[in-house]
Amino acid sequence: MFVRPYPDDGVVAVWQVSDAGGVEPVWARSGRMIFFKSQEAQVLYSAEVRTSSGFSTGARRRLFSVRGFVP
Repeated sequence: MFVRPYPDDGVVAVWQVSDAGGVEPVWARSGRMIFFKSQEAQVLYSAEVRTSSGFSTGARRRLFSVRGFVP
């Protein structure tokens, strides 16, 4: 899964957030984390986001299985 600037102000940039893809991304209210579901394993993950000097991602954490939950 990747993120890119919005609105697109002509800057062509993308940053990788997950190693094996991801679906249904949601930003944390603080803007410092992205939550996403793995494509295959039905697991919810979080990824730290840093925006103080550019954009970078920090630790990715497996949170819990979402198998059986309705999307």
